[in-house]
Amino acid sequence: MRSIRGICFLLFGALFFDLAAAQTATTNPEEELVRKVRAASEVTPLGSTPFGESISNYDGTLSFRQVDIDQPGLGLPLQLMRTYRTNDSWRFSAFVDWKLEIPHIETLSANASGSEDDTSTWFFLNDANRCRNFRQAPTIVLSSGSSPDPIFYFPGNWWNGYQLAIPGMGAQDLLLRDSSNTASPQMPSDGGGLRNFHIVTKKNWMVSCLASTSNGKPGEGFLVVSPDGIKYWMDWLAYKEYQKVGFAQPGFGGVARRTAMMMVSRVEDRFGNSLSYDYDANGDLLSIQASDGRKLVLSYEPWQGSGMSLARVRTATLSAADAPSRVGTYSYSAASSLMGVAQPEGSAWSVNLGL
Repeated sequence: MRSIRGICFLLFGALFFDLAAAQTATTNPEEELVRKVRAASEVTPLGSTPFGESISNYDGTLSFRQVDIDQPGLGLPLQLMRTYRTNDSWRFSAFVDWKLEIPHIETLSANASGSEDDTSTWFFLNDANRCRNFRQAPTIVLSSGSSPDPIFYFPGNWWNGYQLAIPGMGAQDLLLRDSSNTASPQMPSDGGGLRNFHIVTKKNWMVSCLASTSNGKPGEGFLVVSPDGIKYWMDWLAYKEYQKVGFAQPGFGGVARRTAMMMVSRVEDRFGNSLSYDYDANGDLLSIQASDGRKLVLSYEPWQGSGMSLARVRTATLSAADAPSRVGTYSYSAASSLMGVAQPEGSAWSVNLGL
C-alpha cells in the first residue's frame, strides 16, 4: 500500500509542477510576431468552398462570396466583401454584377400611382415614421383610360418585405415582435427610460428607432443590436432604381419600384471600438474609418448601363496609422462584368463566370 501511495504522490506532484510551469510560462512580442508571420505564410487547405460558393437551402440559388480585404485591428475587422448571385438580373451594383456587401436594411418602394413621379408619396422613403410605422406595403391600384377595370397590385405582387443584411451572414427577414417574445436589450433611450425593440429577426437580432437619419433626409433611422451586443446605426437613407413589375395588360405600364436602403453609418462593439461609414450623395460607399486608425477608401469610375449614368468601383485603398497605404484595383470586361481584381498585397483574381 505504501508503494502505491508513493507512486500516486509522485504522479500528483509531477502533474502539479507541470500545471504550475504551464501557468507561469511566458512569451515575448518577438515570438508572437513570428507566430503571426508563420501563420500568414503557411499554405493551408482552402476548405469545402474555395471560391466562396454557396447553394441556398431555401430556393437553390447559387451564389459566390469573396472577401477582397480583411484587415484586423483593435476591435472590429475592416472588410471589403462582394457577392454574386446567379438569379440576380439587376446588374447595376458597385461592382456591376457583383454586389458590395455593407450592413443595411432593405425593402422595395413604390408610390400610389405606380409611376416614377417624385411628387407622389413613396412607401417607406417618404414616411417620416418609417420605423415606428413598421408595416406591410400598401396595395397599388392602377387605372387606364383604355380599360374600365383597374388592376390591383397587392403587396405580394410587387413587394418582398424587409431584410436585414449583414456581410458574411446573409439576409434575415425583419418581423414585428410578438407579445410572447419578451427578450430585449436593456438600453436607455434618448428621451429617458428603456428603448423599445419592437422589430426582431428569427435569429434574435433586435431593432429600435432612431429619431433622425444621419444624412439629413427626413424621418427616422434604425438601431440594430446583434445577439452578441454589436450595435449598428442604420440611418443613412438612400435608394436605387429597380425593375418595374407589371401584368401583361395593354394600357398598363406596370409599377415603378426603387430599392430603399437604410445604410449603416456606424458599427460599435461592446467595448466601444467602432467603424464609421461615409457615402456620396448617391449612396455609394466612399470610406470606412476604424477607431484605431485603419481606413479603407473606395474610388469610382463612370459607366453607362441601360441608358443610365452609373458608377462602379475602380480602386480600394487600405491604410493604417503605422503602415503605408496599399491599393487594390478592379477591372471590367467590355460587357461591363467584373473581370479581375488586383488585391493590395499583390495577389490577383481573374473572374470568368461564362456569361
